[in-house]
Amino acid sequence: MRRSSDRAQFEAVVALVAVLAVGTGLALYAETLSGVVPEDSERETAETALDRIHGELRVAGVVDPDRLERARNAAPDGWQTNVTIRIRSRTWQHGPDPPGSAPRAARRVSVRVTPGDTDPARLTVVLWR
Repeated sequence: MRRSSDRAQFEAVVALVAVLAVGTGLALYAETLSGVVPEDSERETAETALDRIHGELRVAGVVDPDRLERARNAAPDGWQTNVTIRIRSRTWQHGPDPPGSAPRAARRVSVRVTPGDTDPARLTVVLWR
């Protein structure tokens, strides 16, 4: 038969020190991570803006170039935005010319050229501060 004194046990002080060390390590990790991960305003991406702007320009599933003014309302706060719709024979653009290194996102869409006539196009959104 085993005696209770043969079992491994921790002193209360040792256990508290171990919990304190783990807690301190987690706090330091969280502090370092918060300094590396960008703030919420920095998380706005061109893809997110593209989704919002595409929703603003779309009527019955087809992009309407006459609605380009609405792109301003869908752009993230504090960001400059350039929106371009391009088909083979024509280009519609809204916003200032973007710098070459600015993040951009694009997708293929259908665009209404005239009532009842659609063409394939590329919708491009460029964001910069």
